Amino acid sequence: MKQLIIPDTMWPIDESFFTGLGGDFAALINTQRLKKMQYPWNLLDFLLNQLETTIPRTFISNKATLAKQQIIINGQIIEGDTLQCCIDTTNGAVVIEDTVRIESFARISGPAWISKGTIIGQYANVSHSYIGSNSRIREGSNVNYCFIGNQVSLHRSNLENSILCNQVTASIGTTAVNTVGRKNVSSLIGTEKIDTGYPHLGVSVGCKTFLSEGVIIMPGVKIGENVFVMPGLRIYTDPLCIDVNGKLWKDNIRVSLASESQQKLEYSNR
Repeated sequence: MKQLIIPDTMWPIDESFFTGLGGDFAALINTQRLKKMQYPWNLLDFLLNQLETTIPRTFISNKATLAKQQIIINGQIIEGDTLQCCIDTTNGAVVIEDTVRIESFARISGPAWISKGTIIGQYANVSHSYIGSNSRIREGSNVNYCFIGNQVSLHRSNLENSILCNQVTASIGTTAVNTVGRKNVSSLIGTEKIDTGYPHLGVSVGCKTFLSEGVIIMPGVKIGENVFVMPGLRIYTDPLCIDVNGKLWKDNIRVSLASESQQKLEYSNR
Protein backbone atom coordinates (compact mmCIF):
# COMPACT_ATOMS: atom_id res chain seq x y z
CA MET A 1 0.00 0.00 0.00
CA LYS A 2 1.27 3.47 -0.89
CA GLN A 3 2.27 5.53 2.10
CA LEU A 4 1.24 9.14 2.46
CA ILE A 5 3.82 11.49 0.97
CA ILE A 6 5.11 13.42 3.97
CA PRO A 7 8.85 13.71 3.43
CA ASP A 8 9.62 16.11 6.29
CA THR A 9 7.61 14.54 9.10
CA MET A 10 7.34 11.04 10.52
CA TRP A 11 3.94 9.80 9.42
CA PRO A 12 3.45 6.03 9.78
CA ILE A 13 0.10 5.98 8.01
CA ASP A 14 0.12 2.78 6.01
CA GLU A 15 -1.81 -0.48 5.95
CA SER A 16 -0.50 -1.58 9.36
CA PHE A 17 -1.74 1.65 10.91
CA PHE A 18 -5.32 0.99 9.85
CA THR A 19 -5.33 -2.69 10.70
CA GLY A 20 -4.15 -1.66 14.16
CA LEU A 21 -7.34 0.26 14.80
CA GLY A 22 -9.06 -2.83 16.14
CA GLY A 23 -12.76 -3.15 16.84
CA ASP A 24 -15.41 -3.42 14.16
CA PHE A 25 -14.57 -0.17 12.38
CA ALA A 26 -11.41 -1.52 10.72
CA ALA A 27 -13.49 -4.18 8.96
CA LEU A 28 -15.63 -1.47 7.34
CA ILE A 29 -12.76 0.48 5.79
CA ASN A 30 -12.83 0.79 2.01
CA THR A 31 -9.24 -0.20 1.24
CA GLN A 32 -9.50 0.84 -2.42
CA ARG A 33 -10.21 4.44 -1.43
CA LEU A 34 -7.48 4.23 1.19
CA LYS A 35 -4.89 3.38 -1.44
CA LYS A 36 -5.67 6.59 -3.33
CA MET A 37 -4.86 8.89 -0.42
CA GLN A 38 -1.79 11.06 -0.75
CA TYR A 39 -1.82 13.60 2.08
CA PRO A 40 -2.91 13.35 5.72
CA TRP A 41 -5.85 15.69 5.27
CA ASN A 42 -7.35 13.19 2.80
CA LEU A 43 -7.84 10.94 5.82
CA LEU A 44 -10.53 13.22 7.27
CA ASP A 45 -12.85 12.99 4.26
CA PHE A 46 -12.13 9.28 3.96
CA LEU A 47 -13.07 8.50 7.55
CA LEU A 48 -16.13 10.76 7.56
CA ASN A 49 -17.34 9.03 4.44
CA GLN A 50 -16.88 5.68 6.17
CA LEU A 51 -18.83 6.91 9.19
CA GLU A 52 -21.65 8.30 7.07
CA THR A 53 -22.00 5.37 4.69
CA THR A 54 -21.15 2.24 6.67
CA ILE A 55 -23.02 2.63 9.97
CA PRO A 56 -26.52 1.29 9.28
CA ARG A 57 -27.98 2.33 12.64
CA THR A 58 -27.13 3.59 16.09
CA PHE A 59 -25.67 0.91 18.33
CA ILE A 60 -24.90 1.26 22.04
CA SER A 61 -23.30 -1.81 23.58
CA ASN A 62 -24.96 -3.19 26.68
CA LYS A 63 -21.42 -3.45 28.08
CA ALA A 64 -20.93 0.32 27.83
CA THR A 65 -21.57 2.57 30.82
CA LEU A 66 -23.52 5.76 30.18
CA ALA A 67 -24.68 8.39 32.62
CA LYS A 68 -28.45 8.75 32.56
CA GLN A 69 -28.88 9.72 28.94
CA GLN A 70 -31.08 11.80 26.73
CA ILE A 71 -31.47 10.41 23.21
CA ILE A 72 -32.41 12.72 20.32
CA ILE A 73 -33.55 11.46 16.90
CA ASN A 74 -34.49 13.90 14.13
CA GLY A 75 -34.47 16.73 16.60
CA GLN A 76 -36.97 15.07 18.92
CA ILE A 77 -36.17 13.88 22.44
CA ILE A 78 -37.30 10.25 22.56
CA GLU A 79 -35.80 9.23 25.89
CA GLY A 80 -34.76 11.03 29.05
CA ASP A 81 -36.19 14.10 30.71
CA THR A 82 -33.07 15.14 32.61
CA LEU A 83 -29.99 15.76 30.53
CA GLN A 84 -27.08 13.78 31.96
CA CYS A 85 -25.37 12.68 28.76
CA CYS A 86 -26.73 13.15 25.26
CA ILE A 87 -26.56 10.81 22.25
CA ASP A 88 -27.74 12.88 19.26
CA THR A 89 -28.39 10.90 16.07
CA THR A 90 -30.12 13.70 14.17
CA ASN A 91 -27.31 13.98 11.60
CA GLY A 92 -25.95 10.45 11.71
CA ALA A 93 -25.71 7.19 13.58
CA VAL A 94 -23.61 6.68 16.71
CA VAL A 95 -21.73 3.51 17.62
CA ILE A 96 -20.57 3.01 21.21
CA GLU A 97 -18.58 -0.18 21.69
CA ASP A 98 -18.02 -2.42 24.72
CA THR A 99 -16.58 -0.99 27.96
CA VAL A 100 -16.94 2.63 26.81
CA ARG A 101 -17.85 5.06 29.57
CA ILE A 102 -19.77 8.26 28.84
CA GLU A 103 -19.85 10.57 31.86
CA SER A 104 -22.38 13.18 32.97
CA PHE A 105 -23.23 16.05 30.59
CA ALA A 106 -21.07 14.68 27.77
CA ARG A 107 -22.56 14.91 24.27
CA ILE A 108 -21.99 12.54 21.34
CA SER A 109 -23.38 13.76 17.99
CA GLY A 110 -23.45 11.47 14.97
CA PRO A 111 -22.00 10.33 12.82
CA ALA A 112 -19.57 9.14 15.47
CA TRP A 113 -17.80 5.95 16.51
CA ILE A 114 -16.46 5.45 20.04
CA SER A 115 -14.22 2.38 20.31
CA LYS A 116 -13.73 -0.11 23.13
CA GLY A 117 -12.46 1.05 26.50
CA THR A 118 -12.63 4.77 25.77
CA ILE A 119 -13.85 7.28 28.36
CA ILE A 120 -15.68 10.46 27.38
CA GLY A 121 -15.48 12.82 30.36
CA GLN A 122 -17.94 15.29 31.84
CA TYR A 123 -19.01 18.15 29.55
CA ALA A 124 -16.93 16.75 26.68
CA ASN A 125 -18.33 17.10 23.16
CA VAL A 126 -17.65 14.63 20.33
CA SER A 127 -19.19 15.23 16.91
CA HIS A 128 -18.61 13.77 13.42
CA SER A 129 -15.55 11.90 14.69
CA TYR A 130 -13.90 8.54 15.16
CA ILE A 131 -12.34 7.84 18.58
CA GLY A 132 -10.00 4.86 18.87
CA SER A 133 -9.80 2.33 21.69
CA ASN A 134 -8.69 3.03 25.26
CA SER A 135 -8.57 6.77 24.71
CA ARG A 136 -9.43 9.45 27.27
CA ILE A 137 -11.41 12.47 26.13
CA ARG A 138 -11.34 14.27 29.44
CA GLU A 139 -13.79 16.78 30.83
CA GLY A 140 -14.47 19.88 28.79
CA SER A 141 -12.72 18.67 25.63
CA ASN A 142 -14.21 19.46 22.22
CA VAL A 143 -13.63 17.04 19.31
CA ASN A 144 -15.31 17.97 16.04
CA TYR A 145 -14.67 16.40 12.60
CA CYS A 146 -11.62 14.54 13.90
CA PHE A 147 -9.84 11.23 13.73
CA ILE A 148 -8.49 10.24 17.16
CA GLY A 149 -6.35 7.10 17.36
CA ASN A 150 -5.88 4.52 20.11
CA GLN A 151 -4.68 5.40 23.62
CA VAL A 152 -4.96 9.14 23.00
CA SER A 153 -5.40 11.46 25.97
CA LEU A 154 -7.04 14.89 25.66
CA HIS A 155 -7.26 17.32 28.59
CA ARG A 156 -9.72 20.17 28.04
CA SER A 157 -8.49 20.42 24.47
CA ASN A 158 -10.22 22.00 21.49
CA LEU A 159 -9.68 20.04 18.26
CA GLU A 160 -11.52 20.50 14.98
CA ASN A 161 -10.78 19.02 11.55
CA SER A 162 -7.70 17.31 13.00
CA ILE A 163 -5.92 13.95 13.08
CA LEU A 164 -4.21 12.55 16.17
CA CYS A 165 -2.49 9.20 15.73
CA ASN A 166 -2.00 6.59 18.45
CA GLN A 167 -0.73 7.49 21.93
CA VAL A 168 -0.80 11.26 21.46
CA THR A 169 -1.26 13.42 24.57
CA ALA A 170 -2.83 16.88 24.29
CA SER A 171 -2.54 18.69 27.61
CA ILE A 172 -4.87 21.31 29.09
CA GLY A 173 -5.67 24.14 26.69
CA THR A 174 -4.30 22.54 23.52
CA THR A 175 -6.07 24.21 20.59
CA ALA A 176 -5.95 23.49 16.86
CA VAL A 177 -6.91 26.58 14.85
CA ASN A 178 -8.75 25.36 11.75
CA THR A 179 -9.32 28.37 9.48
CA VAL A 180 -7.39 31.21 7.84
CA GLY A 181 -10.46 33.21 6.84
CA ARG A 182 -12.07 32.96 3.42
CA LYS A 183 -9.26 31.13 1.64
CA ASN A 184 -8.24 27.49 1.73
CA VAL A 185 -5.71 26.26 4.28
CA SER A 186 -2.25 25.54 2.87
CA SER A 187 0.29 23.03 4.18
CA LEU A 188 3.98 22.52 3.49
CA ILE A 189 5.16 19.32 1.85
CA GLY A 190 8.95 19.55 1.84
CA THR A 191 9.56 23.09 0.60
CA GLU A 192 6.38 23.28 -1.46
CA LYS A 193 3.24 25.00 -0.23
CA ILE A 194 0.20 22.85 -1.07
CA ASP A 195 -3.34 24.18 -1.33
CA THR A 196 -5.22 21.51 0.61
CA GLY A 197 -8.58 22.52 -0.88
CA TYR A 198 -10.01 22.71 2.65
CA PRO A 199 -11.34 25.97 4.10
CA HIS A 200 -11.18 24.28 7.51
CA LEU A 201 -8.20 22.13 8.48
CA GLY A 202 -6.56 21.73 11.87
CA VAL A 203 -3.47 19.78 12.85
CA SER A 204 -2.09 16.34 11.93
CA VAL A 205 -0.09 14.74 14.77
CA GLY A 206 2.01 11.58 14.58
CA CYS A 207 2.15 8.78 17.14
CA LYS A 208 3.46 9.22 20.70
CA THR A 209 3.74 13.00 20.45
CA PHE A 210 3.22 15.11 23.59
CA LEU A 211 1.60 18.54 23.35
CA SER A 212 2.16 20.44 26.57
CA GLU A 213 -0.22 22.86 28.31
CA GLY A 214 -1.53 25.83 26.37
CA VAL A 215 -0.14 24.89 22.95
CA ILE A 216 -1.92 26.59 20.04
CA ILE A 217 -1.36 25.17 16.55
CA MET A 218 -2.05 27.07 13.33
CA PRO A 219 -4.09 25.56 10.46
CA GLY A 220 -2.54 22.86 8.29
CA VAL A 221 0.45 22.16 10.54
CA LYS A 222 1.85 18.62 10.62
CA ILE A 223 3.76 17.38 13.66
CA GLY A 224 5.65 14.10 13.41
CA GLU A 225 5.84 11.20 15.85
CA ASN A 226 7.78 11.24 19.14
CA VAL A 227 7.75 15.06 19.28
CA PHE A 228 7.70 16.95 22.58
CA VAL A 229 6.17 20.44 22.31
CA MET A 230 7.01 22.79 25.19
CA PRO A 231 4.19 24.54 27.15
CA GLY A 232 2.52 27.69 25.90
CA LEU A 233 3.91 27.68 22.37
CA ARG A 234 2.24 28.82 19.16
CA ILE A 235 3.14 26.41 16.35
CA TYR A 236 2.98 28.32 13.07
CA THR A 237 4.56 25.82 10.70
CA ASP A 238 5.78 22.22 10.71
CA PRO A 239 8.41 21.81 13.45
CA LEU A 240 11.97 21.71 12.18
CA CYS A 241 13.00 18.05 12.16
CA ILE A 242 16.46 18.27 10.56
CA ASP A 243 19.62 18.14 12.68
CA VAL A 244 22.94 19.90 11.98
CA ASN A 245 24.08 17.02 9.78
CA GLY A 246 20.99 17.25 7.59
CA LYS A 247 19.55 14.00 8.93
CA LEU A 248 15.92 13.56 9.88
CA TRP A 249 15.34 13.19 13.60
CA LYS A 250 13.18 10.16 14.28
CA ASP A 251 12.91 10.34 18.05
CA ASN A 252 12.74 12.82 20.89
CA ILE A 253 12.29 15.96 18.80
CA ARG A 254 11.80 18.99 21.03
CA VAL A 255 9.98 22.10 19.87
CA SER A 256 11.01 24.98 22.10
CA LEU A 257 10.49 28.72 22.48
CA ALA A 258 13.76 29.38 20.68
CA SER A 259 12.25 28.33 17.35
CA GLU A 260 8.97 30.24 17.70
CA SER A 261 10.17 33.56 16.22
CA GLN A 262 11.48 31.78 13.12
CA GLN A 263 8.17 29.91 12.80
CA LYS A 264 6.28 33.23 12.89
CA LEU A 265 8.44 34.55 10.06
CA GLU A 266 7.90 31.43 7.98
CA TYR A 267 4.14 31.49 8.62
CA SER A 268 3.87 35.18 7.63
CA ASN A 269 5.59 34.35 4.35
CA ARG A 270 2.98 31.72 3.51
